[in-house]
Amino acid sequence: MVLVSPTQSKLATLPQEIESKYAGIQTKALAMRIAKNDSAHYERLAALVGDLHIAILINNVGKSHDSGITFLETSGKAMDQIISINVNGALKVTQIVAPGTASGKTGSILTMGSFGALLSTPFVATYSGWRAFFQHSSTALGLELKPDGVRV
Repeated sequence: MVLVSPTQSKLATLPQEIESKYAGIQTKALAMRIAKNDSAHYERLAALVGDLHIAILINNVGKSHDSGITFLETSGKAMDQIISINVNGALKVTQIVAPGTASGKTGSILTMGSFGALLSTPFVATYSGWRAFFQHSSTALGLELKPDGVRV
């Protein structure tokens, strides 16, 4: 099990707790701040997953607006963070980990969804648009990876 979190303190005890509770489970952990969009972080993730067969990628990265505000009132910094984390981060992590899901007999990529992907959501327009983008890109990725036994 590979655990990735932006908070090192969350990773301090969780791997040991999982290994002691579930016999035979081995864990690896990486503190990674996707918001920084630092290529070194992605290189460390790629090295960590290496040649592992990843049975399931649970893609749960995401950032929304701090509060519901209009698109025109959304600061450039907030929009950059939403795009950097949600688009760049999610796609880069998926691209790094997805080959491991296709390396075994079966694999799955689970993308956490939101009603914002299905319904245009005012006051969180940037987030809603990203969710729709990620829903469609996940569907397309599922079609691409289906011959490799990967469900998205």
